[in-house]
Amino acid sequence: MLNESTSQSALLASPYLHLTFDIDWAPDHSIEYCLELLESYNTKATFFVTHYTPTLALIRDRGHSLGLHPNFLPNSSHGTNVTDIISHLLNIVPDAISLRTHALFQSSYLFLDLFSHFSQLRYDFSLYTPGLPSKLLPWYFNTTSFHRINFQWEDDFIFSLSKPHFIAPSIDSSLSPQIFNFHPLNISLNTDRMATYAKLKSYAMKNNIPFQALSSQDIHFHKVAAFGTCDYLLQLLNTYNFLSFDDLLCVLQ
Repeated sequence: MLNESTSQSALLASPYLHLTFDIDWAPDHSIEYCLELLESYNTKATFFVTHYTPTLALIRDRGHSLGLHPNFLPNSSHGTNVTDIISHLLNIVPDAISLRTHALFQSSYLFLDLFSHFSQLRYDFSLYTPGLPSKLLPWYFNTTSFHRINFQWEDDFIFSLSKPHFIAPSIDSSLSPQIFNFHPLNISLNTDRMATYAKLKSYAMKNNIPFQALSSQDIHFHKVAAFGTCDYLLQLLNTYNFLSFDDLLCVLQ
């Protein structure tokens, strides 16, 4: 937790970052690799969960936060409606208080339905706003309320801008705190552009291998030597200070 003598203004001048990871049905060894990196830098993060895996216990034991990553798109394996989808994920992470929707799928009707029926969920991280500092943004409609927390960067967004290679963005030190989102599969693959991820996806589909079942050898075979997502995460870990989820809330409030 933050030292009580540390002022909010001092924190905002750093800048401070918070790391999040959308698990996105990644194989356990990819998630565990992220945990090893975070452990080596004594950094706490938030993991948004798509499925049950024994690795969730390890995430929790190491002091990270767990949120939900519901898929509201057609043919979702989570369910066919908001109640079923959220209930499915709360059975996996019953103490979750935060979420980020898969593919950032959102609407006012969706949020009203979701947060009016599941009041334990209090924070949404689905608002992507590069160039703006994170804020605690209240959302109200009649008796339904929650807070949105906007984030600034996500690995797969940068791929569309990184042609032909990964471009490490400069960080505006005047914006603090900032939230950076990664995907474990992109970390273990060190994805540098969309074509790299597409090759692995094509390989998995051709061989009828679910992403969760991809072996470390499968990943290593497709891993790139060029500067990519894992390199950038390490660059951040070596350069900046980081907030846990609880400390992020403390700063935002």
